[in-house]
Amino acid sequence: MTIPDNARLHADTLAAHLKAHLPHRRLDALRRLAEVLLALLQAESTLHRKIALQLPRDASLESKTRTVARVFHDAQLTPQDVTDVLLPLLPESKLTLIMDRTTWHDGHTPLNILVLGAILGGAVVPLVWSILPRPGPRPPGRMLSYGRR
Repeated sequence: MTIPDNARLHADTLAAHLKAHLPHRRLDALRRLAEVLLALLQAESTLHRKIALQLPRDASLESKTRTVARVFHDAQLTPQDVTDVLLPLLPESKLTLIMDRTTWHDGHTPLNILVLGAILGGAVVPLVWSILPRPGPRPPGRMLSYGRR
């Protein structure tokens, strides 16, 4: 597989943006993060294997899937890091914001997460999130109070 020049250019440009906002992070780690973020947007999925299919690398699918998993595991981005990096990239026009409560599993432990994201193209980019204290649905008023935080 030949890696298109525009894929390299987009990853390099995003990595430079990430480095400008996260100067304490290593550039090679930010380059991998940039590649995975761009692949995530192309895949329109959070499934590691689907993201790996979009990675512009000369490697096996298994190797690229492990890279995706490593990037997500090692990213160590705080909510403030995400806000600092993503907000300047959002278009200045009106945005559609989505608030969603979802359950992810950390091993066998369910994590209930409230996410506020912006719709960009066919994907929702998470802007801020909060781990909710207990599982299950919430009344809309309580959801908004979590969102204000």
